[in-house]
Amino acid sequence: MTRGSLGLLPVRCTLGGMRTVKNLSARPLRITLPGGKTLHLGPGKSATIRNEATDHPALKRLCDGGLVEVGAVTPGGFSDSSMAGGSNVNGVSGSRR
Repeated sequence: MTRGSLGLLPVRCTLGGMRTVKNLSARPLRITLPGGKTLHLGPGKSATIRNEATDHPALKRLCDGGLVEVGAVTPGGFSDSSMAGGSNVNGVSGSRR
């Protein structure tokens, strides 16, 4: 491996797979995720979550109940470019106040 101009080795960032979650209900949802995190998802909005978070019981319950839809695994996040407008960089949908 070759060193850069500062004598440092390049760092390769490897993110795990991401999944898109879409709120299918007519009301905002508060979804608990692993690590004590909470995803606030407005009606019809989508966000990206880590692939490992899809095994969380709260998300599985919402998915089984038909309130949310979980997309396919993608290397960088969105599997469909048309869904990209629903979330910001942090994976949170909606607007900031």
